[in-house]
Formats: sequence, C-alpha cells, structure tokens
Amino acid sequence: MFHQNFIILAIPMFGLWYEVIIGKLITMAFQMEFLTPKFNKFYELWTINPDEMLKIESSNGLELLIFAGFIEWHYLFSVIFGAIAHCIERTIASVLIE
Repeated sequence: MFHQNFIILAIPMFGLWYEVIIGKLITMAFQMEFLTPKFNKFYELWTINPDEMLKIESSNGLELLIFAGFIEWHYLFSVIFGAIAHCIERTIASVLIE
C-alpha cells in the first residue's frame, strides 16, 4: 500500500508531458508564422516593450492561442501542486507505516 498510493499519484504526471508539448507546438506555430492571426505580427508571449506586445481588437482567431496558453499554465500548476501532493502523501504514509 505504501508504494501503490505513490504510483497512483505519479501516473497522471507522465500524461502531462503530452499536454505541454501540444500547447508549446501551437504557440511555436504562431511564433514561426505557420498559423497567422488576422492582426499585427505575433512577437512574444511575455515582453515589457509596448512595440512587441500583441495588439488585438477582438479575440476572433485567437481561440487556439488562448487554448495553448491555458494548457501550458495547466501543466505548470499541475506539476507544482502535484509535487506538493506527493510530499504530503509521502509524509502521511511515512507517519502511518507500521
């Protein structure tokens, strides 16, 4: 039981790699202009230079980029809170092992 709980928590973490790879491929397609939006050129996802910021009047045509950003952030938070869940589970399992 000590190792079974750990395996149950660890298995979804391997599936998350596919999620972030798909999100990053979509983002890279916009950056390399394979997918072109109907507005100004796409430069950076994060910048403090106003000239490089994405200027949009409407979210039409941005659905795919928004989805890619969502799954990238979902991966990030899943890894962070998954690691915290592993630590909590290991602590409880270590205390209760007899």
